[in-house]
Amino acid sequence: MSTQERFSRRKFMQAVALAGGGTLAMGAGLQVADGDALSGGFAFHIGPYPSFGSFDYMIDASSRPSASRRKAKCHVQVLTKGRLLAEQTVPLPAGGRLLRNIKIGKMEDGATYDVVAEIQDAQGRAVGRQGRSFTRYVMPFEKAPPAGLKDKVHPPFTAPVIQGNSVSCLLRTYVHGTDGLLEKFIGAEQNILARPITFVARIGDGQSVTLAGNKPRLGRRGAGSVNYRQRFTGGGMTLELRGILDYDGFYQFTAVFGPQGKAVEVRELRMEIPFLPEYATYISAAANFNNGWPRQSIGKMASALGRLWDSHTFPVEWETNTAEPIRRQGNMPPFVWLGDDERGLCFSCASEEGASNDTGLPAAAVDRTADVVMLSVWLVNKPVELGTPRKFQFALQGSPYKPVAANGRLWRNERTAGSTYKNGLHFRGFYDPAVYPAYGRWLTLEYERKNILIDGHNRSGIWGSAPSECAGTPEYRQFYYEWGSAMDLYEKDVPPVPAELLERFKASGVRPNRFVNTEVFSNTIDSNRNYRAWWFSEAAKHAGVSYIYQDNPTYVYARRPLPAYGYKREDGGIEPTSMVWKSRQMQKRFFQAVSEAGQPSQPAVWANMINPAEPGRAFCGKALDGEYTYSDDIPMDYIRVHLSKQWGFVVDWLCQQPTNPANTTRAYWRALFSQLCLLDVTNFSRPDTAENWKFWYNALDVFWLDDPSIHWHPYYNNATLAAAGPGSEILVSTYTARGRVLATISNRNEKDAVVRVRFKDLGHWGAGGVKHFYDAETAGEIEVADGELRLFIGARNYRLVLGFPEPWAYAAKNRLPNPERIGVQSTLNSQVTINDICRHLLRGRHLPRLPGADRLVEAWAQDILRELAANSSDVTYLDARATSGIDLGDSHVQCSVFADRRRSFFLVGFYNPTGVRRRLSQQVYQHIAAKLGMSGEFLPYDAISGRSEWSEIHVPAHSGHWEVAYTDRSDYLGSRRGVFRVGTMMSNINAAVEHNKRTLQ
Repeated sequence: MSTQERFSRRKFMQAVALAGGGTLAMGAGLQVADGDALSGGFAFHIGPYPSFGSFDYMIDASSRPSASRRKAKCHVQVLTKGRLLAEQTVPLPAGGRLLRNIKIGKMEDGATYDVVAEIQDAQGRAVGRQGRSFTRYVMPFEKAPPAGLKDKVHPPFTAPVIQGNSVSCLLRTYVHGTDGLLEKFIGAEQNILARPITFVARIGDGQSVTLAGNKPRLGRRGAGSVNYRQRFTGGGMTLELRGILDYDGFYQFTAVFGPQGKAVEVRELRMEIPFLPEYATYISAAANFNNGWPRQSIGKMASALGRLWDSHTFPVEWETNTAEPIRRQGNMPPFVWLGDDERGLCFSCASEEGASNDTGLPAAAVDRTADVVMLSVWLVNKPVELGTPRKFQFALQGSPYKPVAANGRLWRNERTAGSTYKNGLHFRGFYDPAVYPAYGRWLTLEYERKNILIDGHNRSGIWGSAPSECAGTPEYRQFYYEWGSAMDLYEKDVPPVPAELLERFKASGVRPNRFVNTEVFSNTIDSNRNYRAWWFSEAAKHAGVSYIYQDNPTYVYARRPLPAYGYKREDGGIEPTSMVWKSRQMQKRFFQAVSEAGQPSQPAVWANMINPAEPGRAFCGKALDGEYTYSDDIPMDYIRVHLSKQWGFVVDWLCQQPTNPANTTRAYWRALFSQLCLLDVTNFSRPDTAENWKFWYNALDVFWLDDPSIHWHPYYNNATLAAAGPGSEILVSTYTARGRVLATISNRNEKDAVVRVRFKDLGHWGAGGVKHFYDAETAGEIEVADGELRLFIGARNYRLVLGFPEPWAYAAKNRLPNPERIGVQSTLNSQVTINDICRHLLRGRHLPRLPGADRLVEAWAQDILRELAANSSDVTYLDARATSGIDLGDSHVQCSVFADRRRSFFLVGFYNPTGVRRRLSQQVYQHIAAKLGMSGEFLPYDAISGRSEWSEIHVPAHSGHWEVAYTDRSDYLGSRRGVFRVGTMMSNINAAVEHNKRTLQ
């Protein structure tokens, strides 16, 4: 794996829990007069807060005998140039461990601060002493004006507009009134609320009352935001609401609730957000992924009445502390969104502070009744005597956030694919040497700019993370602890700098630093946000950077009160708080900084899709999804929520292999793509190893996406589909344009099927007269009878179908000898013919006419075999007996081999006669080459389709697998020599794409 890919979700969360991962000498410690006699017996670490003018310090004397700890004290001093700045004396806890903070005031630039800890026994005698030092250096970002904070609205957003009791922003309107916080929320032209959002209280006598509001007040707050204020009363209570609506639609509220007069017992206080059922079909809530897909938290909600979801049953437990991870006591969700495919409403909350909630009860829940889907959020579910006001904060944010970029389907992550279209954009991927690290400053701006100019991409960015990923930089050496890492971060060990990074250091002329690879946790407090926004702004101004890739979770929890994380519970403990709002502020600053630097405002942030409803996603123009090691098992509804157009960004998919390589089969990838190709995914951050991505690109490029007449009709709302079957698991998504159609027909059943599909109203979408249909991967014809398409599709598989008004010049049979022998056979399973071919070639080099065969596949096979003539001195054939001595890694599998030494390739046909799937290693190609006396690294391609399966060789039960292995790397993307010359399946599709590039630009 590359440096950028090094963290899986689980590994990352482990890193978060440990809150560390690098080293830096903090000074050798102070030399004290008593020397070794007083230096041992306890561990001592310091954590500086340069922005706050204080130190946390940790003393661990637990290894000392318990008797020596009895009535012992800790005396801590902070000095600079021998001058005492502050000191503390505190009892040593019985366990011997102590964590405290000591304030010293503003830290001066260049000043060294010595922190000395002394353990004193019961008589006040020093029994141990240690020291640490820290030198404060003011960094360049601290002297620069903060980036990304100007009060200005950047496109595609628009300034909020107040009209009466309503306030509108891009694509959304929030309507206030006296009956509730919001009487309506209108998203994408539809009101999704069944009735107003209200606050419902149950007071001491059991009475239930809905708080009534006075007239809401709205007023402008600068160029990009609006102030809101309103009071609600009822049942002896008063609730003051103040809100700020930002131009991205994020509406943050502060609710102060207390007694209207004398103290009142409140048994319950909840906010009720009532959705019309037709607009609340999906949920997206922050969730743990420890045990697979959180199906109840992300995806389609059950249709049954009753409780559908609650935050106690499905909590978010990611949290961290400097010393050790802790578990949240409460369960208030950082966010939960309800909506449909076009619109929705997201509740978010950084903490439960101010609420009076029982940790054994849900803080939020979703319930369905006959006429409403209710999202309830509790400010009180544990009875409280309300004598003084309490303050609770939350936010609402409606979707759609913004429109998707008009040319979003033409955004590609590599120049080869991106240059297909005149109006396309190609993005520098995050594997580029100039990308990493985003904040490390080891790759200088000059080096960054040089690489961008060489690469020639339309958009170039840098790599970032929710963690800071700037370990070892001068900034991080100053702020490592303030930004969330452990006190002893720089006293740990890390591996040497990898060779590829050493090359980058050398190229940029910067001295190597071994901490460059360390991903260190970083709370997004002011100083950290200022640093990251500054560095990104500098890269945008001086190196041509126009976006940042933002990796890893953004709503984790932390508890460190000084940098504003965590709060004191009523039982005295510290409760962690979420980064969800501060991360949003970080993303907003990235978005604004890149525009302020004169770069395009989109995509600004290319985010990893932790969850689409997280508020900061409004500022993201591009997103990566798919970094899951069991991608074929992703629920369809989960992907549907993640890839919804309402988030306003272009999604590209990263094809992640399973944890167990044995599961990386073609069946695995086909199952995944049977969903992806239904969901308008037109870009990939990493391809699959069976090259389905390439064939999907080819299909899109034959159809041709650079056309304003294109419409996409998703399987869940396909206006072009009249019928599809058998069964409800036959799903069809369609692209239409002038004179053509591209359809993904997916069989999500667990059984093979001959599928029937009938289209309608194609003329309405400019595709009237389309009557000739072809498989977009093979160019084979699709059977049409009485206007109905008929085709075989395997279980959890799919086919891509192109439709034209006239016969297609690149139809497969037109590119082969004797096309009249090739009829329409789309209802056959072509794999059966492959099996027969491989089985026959075990016994002889000539292939007889196969009864019941797919004639197109058979014709290609014969064409390939003609290339390997028996009378050629360059060609060698080995049957199953001759290859029996080759180590295939599985004695049950047989194979035949044709070798062409002049063109440096061989054709191998594997056959598995057993009833179980067999897996072979890629090393078999080297073993076969050794048998043939051939040398080189052989790269395998499917002999019929030309696609590759790089990782594994899988031969299903009673099946064949036919591959050609080449050494010609340079011809990888072209029309290959030998059996892949122009006229065969893959090169035929390539020729069709090249024709479009010449004629349609």
